[in-house]
Amino acid sequence: MHFKGAICISRRRWEQHKFAPMRIAKPLLLVSTPLGIVTGLIEAYRLVGGLAILMFAMMAMLGVAAAGIVYTIRKEKREWTESKSSS
Repeated sequence: MHFKGAICISRRRWEQHKFAPMRIAKPLLLVSTPLGIVTGLIEAYRLVGGLAILMFAMMAMLGVAAAGIVYTIRKEKREWTESKSSS
């Protein structure tokens, strides 16, 4: 577990516990996820060939869709903060 001490439903006791930061999770995911995807695509190509190409195309399309959503959210947030600061 990442916390020290026993779990208690009392708010007063819960506030006394200090949580240790988990600093390894994000870098580990940022490294292991692309490696797993690439390894999976290589093995899929080795086993079924053409279907791996379709799987790559689907994953690329999902990546472009996710990037478009992130871009739109950031653009709207930037416009919202600019309109908020000008008024």
